[in-house]
Amino acid sequence: MTSEHRDALAGAARQAAMEVIAYGSSARVVKPDYAPEPVDGRVGILTAGTPDVGAAEEARMMVEAAGLGARLEADLGVAGLP
Repeated sequence: MTSEHRDALAGAARQAAMEVIAYGSSARVVKPDYAPEPVDGRVGILTAGTPDVGAAEEARMMVEAAGLGARLEADLGVAGLP
């Protein structure tokens, strides 16, 4: 992400009463002090290859923000199988 993009994202987040935080390797926007009631449930997130990890991390963030537990297992593709 360029500094120009980061500044634009931060400005848009401020206008929406949100803040930009670092989550994993990506910048994300969350609402300050948002904490849902924990839910008795877990979600498994599986990826076929490492290029999918960014989207999977975002999915994990959304699941956790909803109060659920999440487990991410990456690179479960079959390319290496004989």
